[in-house]
Amino acid sequence: MWFSLITFAISILIILTVGKLLYAQEEGRSVVIIRDVIQDGLHNLSGMVTVPSACEELSVTVKQLSPASYRLDFKSWKVPYGNCGEEYVPRAFHTTAIAPAAGVEFSAGLNGKPLAVVVLPEIKKKLHE
Repeated sequence: MWFSLITFAISILIILTVGKLLYAQEEGRSVVIIRDVIQDGLHNLSGMVTVPSACEELSVTVKQLSPASYRLDFKSWKVPYGNCGEEYVPRAFHTTAIAPAAGVEFSAGLNGKPLAVVVLPEIKKKLHE
């Protein structure tokens, strides 16, 4: 019975994730996959965000919107390196949020425009048990 329940829960998670990815593609938006390693009351968030050119740098801040809602604000800016072209380039990010281990929702935006995100949580055991 437990196996059936776990299989059902994993299936629902996969369906929701794939649905979110397809919806974002229809809207013409890119999807940011965020790895969320939860340990000792910290959410270590990492992933890749696509910026408009190789000359674009990226920064990220986390804002708490409510007790259970957090927003990752990505900002990009052009650095004068010369001829960079206008090809989209992925940039890695890593940030940390102090939040409860469960019941937390993350959203994101790049330069004020919303980004579709999929958060993949991973819970690590406490360091001092």
